[in-house]
Amino acid sequence: CLPRNLYPDILADLRNWYTRESGDYLMTEMPDFYIGIMWIELVFQWPLVFVNLYGILASMPWFNITCLSYGISLFTSMVIIHIASVP
Repeated sequence: CLPRNLYPDILADLRNWYTRESGDYLMTEMPDFYIGIMWIELVFQWPLVFVNLYGILASMPWFNITCLSYGISLFTSMVIIHIASVP
């Protein structure tokens, strides 16, 4: 979902190798819904990872709620990707 020139060459080579070996059409075609899911992960899920780490280390009482929010978002993303990848 980010411009390709932002990635180091080694990551671009790794992506190309993965798509050649696995034939993953989501990585080769990059449909619009897949890019949307990636943006949700960047904007919502990644910050929640750091908030949850802080909640674990500081024993915060809201930790269960943020973990549930992260889990629901991750589960929804994975279900959509699974449904799209089944022929």
